[in-house]
Amino acid sequence: MVYPGSLNWHQGLDVAIRAFGKIAGRYPQAEFLIYGEGGEIGALMELAGELNLTDRIRSPGRSPCKKSPP
Repeated sequence: MVYPGSLNWHQGLDVAIRAFGKIAGRYPQAEFLIYGEGGEIGALMELAGELNLTDRIRSPGRSPCKKSPP
């Protein structure tokens, strides 16, 4: 999957990340690439970490998704 656009909460990208998590087990080669900038990138990457999708969701130009340190 690819998402190109702004990374703001109203875009609903959190919904797309959760949906990807539900189908990821059926498609082991699938990746979700997120292109864009915005205020929610940290929260989105944290969500990917909470869903154990750090190796499957990437934002090119950034490190693979990681949980933020406490």
